[in-house]
Amino acid sequence: MAVKDPFNDSAYNRAQGISSISSTLSKNQRSSNKTMGELNKSVRNIVQDQKNATNEVGYSKGISDVERSMNVILKKLSYTIDEFGRGAKKITSATAIATKETLKEYGRAIHEDINVNKQNLLAMSLAKSTPIFGYFVAKFMETNVFKKAAENIKKSLANQMLDLSSS
Repeated sequence: MAVKDPFNDSAYNRAQGISSISSTLSKNQRSSNKTMGELNKSVRNIVQDQKNATNEVGYSKGISDVERSMNVILKKLSYTIDEFGRGAKKITSATAIATKETLKEYGRAIHEDINVNKQNLLAMSLAKSTPIFGYFVAKFMETNVFKKAAENIKKSLANQMLDLSSS
């Protein structure tokens, strides 16, 4: 069933022509309908603005979540880099120590090859005259008795030098 438009009804139009109150009421009703349409449009705009504001707040909430996540990630990255640095430091220092020890041993080996051993030189010199005597001198020089005697001689010479320098 179709709804009748009260403004198109012929009785209504006739009543409007007869009474000025009817005409005023009709104008008021039309302006109210027009105002109601404008109010509906304003409410729709306000609702849309509220939705946009909610989306913006949600967007900034999302940004704060991203910032927190980035802070966590950066802290973990900093920890990882710190641990990597510590590991590299340990490896570098261990390598440096090993290199130092290797070079020290290499230096000792070269020193032994280049250095003339006094015991062997004396033993070889004596061995040219008498091989047996050279052998016994070399063995005697290797004993603790000779080493202690050599140390005592060095100490007494050092003491004599000190005594001379203090007088």
